[in-house]
Amino acid sequence: MSGIDREELAYSLLALGAAGASPNLFWIAQAGYAPLSTLGIRVLIPSIVVLVAVAALAYVRHRRRLVNRVLAGAAAGFIATIGLEIVRFTSFHLGGMPGSISRKEGPTSAVHQV
Repeated sequence: MSGIDREELAYSLLALGAAGASPNLFWIAQAGYAPLSTLGIRVLIPSIVVLVAVAALAYVRHRRRLVNRVLAGAAAGFIATIGLEIVRFTSFHLGGMPGSISRKEGPTSAVHQV
């Protein structure tokens, strides 16, 4: 592995593993393995802590390229989430999405009133 910075590679793999947890939580919850609230506490929060720790450690160790990658990934994820929510919200209110994904249903909701 000549020419490869093993320390930066290790940090990168750790950051990649932590960042890969978040997109899979919804599907794991939908498959019935655990509630999304439990996954958020047990998987999402620790993965965020690991990402912040990797970025901080990379900053302290003068791994600017890795810090830039983590920050760019966070910015891209934030922008993509905003875009997804705009599409989801608009599509839901125009009848493009089935069910009541964004509405809280209860005994007082319009769905249950006769």
